[in-house]
Amino acid sequence: MSTTQTKKGLEGLDIVIQVRLPKAIKEGSKLLAFAQAKINESFVVDNIAVREGKNGQPFPSMPSYRGKDKEGAEEWRDIFFPITKEARTLLYDAVIKAYEAALAKAEDA
Repeated sequence: MSTTQTKKGLEGLDIVIQVRLPKAIKEGSKLLAFAQAKINESFVVDNIAVREGKNGQPFPSMPSYRGKDKEGAEEWRDIFFPITKEARTLLYDAVIKAYEAALAKAEDA
C-alpha cells in the first residue's frame, strides 16, 4: 500500500545555492560555472551547470545523463528538474543570482 501527500505552493521553501567558478574554461566553452542547490536542508542537487545561452545570458542546466529514446536515438535526460513553472522560476532565479554574486566576488578579488 502506498500513500501520497501533496503540498501545494512553495511557501516556506528554502533554497540555498553555492556556486563554484571553474579555475579554467576551455576557449569556446559555454560552461560558466557549477552550482549546488540545498533545498530545505533535506535535499541536495549537485552539478547544476551554469551555461551561456544563445542570447549570451547565463542559464542553469540541470544534471543529466545520456539515454536513448523509443527509436534508439541518443538524447539527454534531466536527472532532477522542477515540474511547475513556479518551482522552476524560483530555482533558476536563485542559481543565476548566486552565479552573479560569485562572479562579482571573483572580480573584486
